[in-house]
Amino acid sequence: MWDALEQRGEVLLNQGLLDQAILDFNHVLRLVPKRAPSYDDRGLAFLLQGKELQAQQDFDRCLSINPAMASELKLHIQKARSFMQSQLRPSDAP
Repeated sequence: MWDALEQRGEVLLNQGLLDQAILDFNHVLRLVPKRAPSYDDRGLAFLLQGKELQAQQDFDRCLSINPAMASELKLHIQKARSFMQSQLRPSDAP
C-alpha cells in the first residue's frame, strides 16, 4: 500500500502538485517512518514551495536513515534549485 502512495506522490511532485504530493509522502512516512526516499521526495516538494527549513529537515532525516543516498539527494536538490531559478527568469517571449 505505501509503495503505491509513494509512486503517486512522485507523479504529483513531477506534475507540480506539491501539496497533494506532500500529503502522500506524509502518509507513507506514517506507515514506514524510516523510508528515506519519501523524506527525499517530500523535501524536494518543500524546497519547491520555498520552505527551505522543512526541506532541510527532511533531507537531514533522509541522510540519517540512508547515508548512501547523499549523491542522489545532492543531484535532486541541484535540479530543484535550477528549476526554481528558471521560474524566476523573465520570459523570452516578446
